Amino acid sequence: MKRNKLNFALTLVAVLTLTSCTIGFENPFVIESESTNSSEVYAKGKSYFQNMMSNKGMETMPSIGDSKIVVVPIVFGNDQSISDNTAVGQKIKTDLNTCFFGSADDTNYWESVSSFYKTSSYGNLNLSGIVGDFVYVDNNVNYYQAQISLNQKSVTDVTNSFLEQAYDQYFENGDLNYSDYDTDSDGYIDDMWLVYCTPYDATDSTSLLWAYTYWDSNLNYPHVKTYSWASYKFMYEGTETGVDAHTFIHETGHAMGLDDYYSYDSGNTREPLGKLDMMDYNILDHNALSKYNLGWITPTVAEYNNSYVLEPFQDSGDALILANNFNGTCFDEFLIITYYTPTGLNELDSTSYYSSYDVKGFDEPGIKVIHVDQRLGEFKYSSENNNFYWDGTYVDAPSDEPMEDSFYEIISSNTPSYCYDSEEFALASLVQASGRNNLMSKTATDRTATNEDLFTPSSNQLGDTVFPYFTFDDGSFLPAKMEVTSLSSESASITFVAK
Repeated sequence: MKRNKLNFALTLVAVLTLTSCTIGFENPFVIESESTNSSEVYAKGKSYFQNMMSNKGMETMPSIGDSKIVVVPIVFGNDQSISDNTAVGQKIKTDLNTCFFGSADDTNYWESVSSFYKTSSYGNLNLSGIVGDFVYVDNNVNYYQAQISLNQKSVTDVTNSFLEQAYDQYFENGDLNYSDYDTDSDGYIDDMWLVYCTPYDATDSTSLLWAYTYWDSNLNYPHVKTYSWASYKFMYEGTETGVDAHTFIHETGHAMGLDDYYSYDSGNTREPLGKLDMMDYNILDHNALSKYNLGWITPTVAEYNNSYVLEPFQDSGDALILANNFNGTCFDEFLIITYYTPTGLNELDSTSYYSSYDVKGFDEPGIKVIHVDQRLGEFKYSSENNNFYWDGTYVDAPSDEPMEDSFYEIISSNTPSYCYDSEEFALASLVQASGRNNLMSKTATDRTATNEDLFTPSSNQLGDTVFPYFTFDDGSFLPAKMEVTSLSSESASITFVAK
């Protein structure tokens, strides 16, 4: 999610880049949700991470159990020949149903949104929903683009109005009941997907013809906070013979609260995860941090002078955390370690290039080590300045209980200009077995991760032959070295030795 550095007064606005991204959210200190860091959190379908997001205004769709999506096909005035009575209209609705709710085989390409998340969550998340009737808006695309260009409306003002029209058509004046799509009973539809039936345009300066996810606490209609927006043409981006859900999977990750892992900064900027992740360049499976945040895995906290066996992360969810003074939550600084294999959800994107991007996933197995800095700071409201401020202190024992006139925010970002502390810190960065550090460099000619960045028995070993004095952002050193002792199709063995 894009954030304006140290400016949390009432609005957080984003600039859209790459394949998709989040727009932001409004009024982060309106706190109404009730949550606790206990088994009750998961019973309601929300993880500890998601409840923390909700407490600052980002109401997320459930990531545990059943969750429902309402897909709304939007037709602009210049495309209103599209209808249920035309072959084009029928195909759009059929393909949308396949894209969101079909089986992997139905897509004739890869996965649907539903089948991807069923697999990625290890069966923890069951997505279902409907593709609704076409919603016809009054004007042509260029009319709304002109409003945005002339600063008469923001891009989200425009799409908010479409959402309101859809809500009126489906729920206020239609046969749908919002509570049937509110699986966690928080008063809000789990997720609304607005899919506009006109081609996307990556060069559109208004961002109307692109893709994003948005949260708004000040909408003028009930039961909606979270929605996503994208073109139906994204369904055909990676394939000519089937239906492609990559972009819709990425944006649905945002609807569950996940941030982008690429940098929004223009010009030469870093790529901390080397582009190889679903929340980075829209490819592969979600990484271990994302799955930890969403409550799908429970990593083992590794001990020094001990050995561990990891089965492939795709199948097992096995993950290790290596940290100094770990606080026991995802909101800390640590290394998260998994055994990556080019199988399962990774297979397609590790064997072929995705769409127009000259990038594909690791096509060899190895140990993936991600340095996570997801520490929180408390932003307190100043009535004198009508703004929120962070005092520079990290919160080591965060509570997900609602707070008055303050909220927690993640301090580091993969976008340097959005870091509240040092711009050298990152939310999630790949620890490169190659030792190159090019992914965090603003001057490197190539910032794409490669097979050589995964740890194997024959590679450099962390804390020994590469990064012998690995330093966390809090200034502490990693007092151990990691040795990958074996690697097979079934498992990998790792030993940590104290130094």
